[in-house]
Amino acid sequence: MGLPQDLRVPPSGWAALQYRARALERGPRALGPVSLRLIGPLGLWERMLILPLPQRVKVYPDFREVGSLALLARDDRLGLLGVHTQRRRGAGTEFYQLREHQRGDSPRLIDWKASARRAQLIAKEHRDEQDQQLLLLMDCGHRMRARDGLLSHFDRALNAALLLAYVALRQGDSVGLLATGGQDRWIAPKKGPAALGALLRGVYDLHSTASPPDLLQATRRLLTLQRRRALVVVMTNLRAEDEGELLLALRLLRQRHLVLVASLREPILRELAEAPVTSLLDAQRVAAVALMSQERRRALERAKKSGAVLVDEEPERLPTSLINRYLEVKRAQRL
Repeated sequence: MGLPQDLRVPPSGWAALQYRARALERGPRALGPVSLRLIGPLGLWERMLILPLPQRVKVYPDFREVGSLALLARDDRLGLLGVHTQRRRGAGTEFYQLREHQRGDSPRLIDWKASARRAQLIAKEHRDEQDQQLLLLMDCGHRMRARDGLLSHFDRALNAALLLAYVALRQGDSVGLLATGGQDRWIAPKKGPAALGALLRGVYDLHSTASPPDLLQATRRLLTLQRRRALVVVMTNLRAEDEGELLLALRLLRQRHLVLVASLREPILRELAEAPVTSLLDAQRVAAVALMSQERRRALERAKKSGAVLVDEEPERLPTSLINRYLEVKRAQRL
């Protein structure tokens, strides 16, 4: 953007210009070449030059949403994004601090030894357990290649996963990632301020492929790599034909981990179902979409009955719903 530009170079001097480039895909990218049109001082001659000037840059995911989330989290205004946080004084399983007893506190929270030492009632305050682990299982297969505007569904799912990672790290948990479906990527769980940067560097060049995902193989590998119990978030685009493989994978994962299936629902299904019917072809198309949606709902219900936590949303709502479901799991102490 901002090209072409006119530039006047003084005698025996130099000049500089600035322009902006917008990358439409993540990963390593090359800039150049640069085209110059040189015009003599009196305008009597012109010359065209093409300079290679090779320069490679790394294009990272669009993380402006995380920046906004960080500011809102700092100001305790996550509700503006639809994220439902809830303060629960004294609740949780991990001891946090001692404080003065307040009206409405449960008698079970009273620390009688501390109360005797201070000659007043002292209560224990707990918080949701920290230092838990979150594993993102990313489906990089062919069904994630569909586009919604400028971004593919995989990019949408990856952005939602990174937003979830930010919230989980802020909760004191560790976050890792495993990719499947033509991609082989393992990022061991880490926690702390540097973990988000490490995760970004590990996925900036991760893309969907034309290969089908192998959830069973990915599950077996995850069980080998991740021994400690974790919340495994499967980021995918579920279809009815995936049901058998998915249920078997969930059965294996549930032996050790809590599983959350985050399925990206394609907006085109809703748009086709709501489209006006003016011909036989339109009616056939609406009927086919209704049948596909019904089979998809049945597959999701069977996944839920297998013990998995479910999130099924269109791309715009996926990040908020995913974060809310993670916070619900934390509050319910299911992990």
